Amino acid sequence: MDDRKMMEELGERLCDFCPLEDWEKGSHLYPNGYSSCEGSKCEDALEHYLEENEIEEDNSNDVSNENDTGSKER
Repeated sequence: MDDRKMMEELGERLCDFCPLEDWEKGSHLYPNGYSSCEGSKCEDALEHYLEENEIEEDNSNDVSNENDTGSKER
């Protein structure tokens, strides 16, 4: 799956992985108008998302390998 499609599927959940400060993310109304991040760090956020999920996937594989090993030893 390409990056653009993955970003679209993740939608606002991608903001959880954004390196911007919370007050910089998304759109905000200020006295002199709206301010928006305009997706300036979405590619970085996607990279963080993929890294975190790769680590979680690796950990789940480790647990499953331990279970396989444990059952064979018995």
